[in-house]
Amino acid sequence: MNIKNFELSLNGNVLILIGSIIVFTLFTFYIYRTTIPQISNGLRWLLVTLRTITLILIIFLLFEPLLNISWMFHQTPGVAILIDNSSSMSLEDDQGVLRSEIEKQIVSHVTSINRDHGNRQHVYRFADALTEIKLEDIDSLNFSDDGTDVQNALEKMASKIDELYIRSIVLLSDGNHNLGINPLHSLEAYPIP
Repeated sequence: MNIKNFELSLNGNVLILIGSIIVFTLFTFYIYRTTIPQISNGLRWLLVTLRTITLILIIFLLFEPLLNISWMFHQTPGVAILIDNSSSMSLEDDQGVLRSEIEKQIVSHVTSINRDHGNRQHVYRFADALTEIKLEDIDSLNFSDDGTDVQNALEKMASKIDELYIRSIVLLSDGNHNLGINPLHSLEAYPIP
């Protein structure tokens, strides 16, 4: 993380600020040129210094200083891959191909594309709950969970978008949502594609 910008701004003219500081500094020297009772020169210089610093700080604060610091850091965007692990994914289509096998092929293709583009990948399985898994563990999915709650999976991912710098979500499912509310109602307002 690098500091990109460091800026101090004042709500007023800088020349007036500098002029005020000079006037109040000279005024402080004038006040302490003679004191009653007489004090040593060391104590006089200490009092002059303390009063000058105090007046400078008060004048400075009257000009409402604003310190603006900006940081810049590079974070690789992430792609979340949500894999439906419900039992309906173990069904075959008309050609006798398991939905789960098609899903695994799509995951393989998507992860290959993400790797080529340098994106970080976050893989999750979902049915009634969302659970993060390692990319290597995709072959160990058993597609035996009861029910599919797509809305819950999307809500849980929405809470992780900023933390993980997720820029897109790939949702792999047969589309049969039988738990929770219909996810189509919330997708219009979903923060990322």
